[in-house]
Amino acid sequence: MSRPNVFDGEFQMEREEMGVRGSRLAPDAGARELGASVYELAPGASGFNLHAHYGNEELFVVLAGTPTLRTADGDEPLARGDVVACRRGREGMHALANRSDEPALVLAVS
Repeated sequence: MSRPNVFDGEFQMEREEMGVRGSRLAPDAGARELGASVYELAPGASGFNLHAHYGNEELFVVLAGTPTLRTADGDEPLARGDVVACRRGREGMHALANRSDEPALVLAVS
């Protein structure tokens, strides 16, 4: 059985204007009620716009690089191994960008 791998470098989605490439992992891993995606943020990527999820929480694990987490409280630099949970609703508003000169790889689970 073939399993998805966060480090295989094959991306199903690309949003060039945001500097983001990504792949959904959960369905290929057999999940039915859990979402998981891996995102690569190019150096200088603006990333996703500030947003909130009202149906679920979202958890980010930094696999490589130094992305920046933006929340209603401001910006926070992240490092490899950091884990961040964003709650449901307005309280969990978030966005990820990459202000560094190296790509960042982030696992998102929801």
